[in-house]
Amino acid sequence: MLLALNEQAIRSYLGKIERMRFADRILEQIRKTLPEGEPRLGDIAIRLGVSQRTLQRKLSHEQQSFQGLLDLARRQQAEDLLQHSTLPIVEIGYRLGFSDPSNFCRASNRWFGCSPSSLRERCRLMAT
Repeated sequence: MLLALNEQAIRSYLGKIERMRFADRILEQIRKTLPEGEPRLGDIAIRLGVSQRTLQRKLSHEQQSFQGLLDLARRQQAEDLLQHSTLPIVEIGYRLGFSDPSNFCRASNRWFGCSPSSLRERCRLMAT
């Protein structure tokens, strides 16, 4: 009986993975590896068990790019960390894979139209 339940759970999980868009699987891997530094296309391809060319081809088929997904993952995590943590802004930038705080500030201006500290302050004011 336990074996049957395990097999059912495994089939359900594998079915869910198969239905996921390839870009979503890549985005998930990018999010997992961001704290270790900037993820590289080759590293993500290895994690997914495909070649770099196959990864690029599948992304192209879904009208996505690796750099676009990396940017999306960074933006989402930056917004979450700036709103819900007290980590220093420099630390958040490093956790997102930026090697220089000024690069993180430029990205923040592009994503949110303001600096990371301004976004954090705006979120604090909205919460009160």
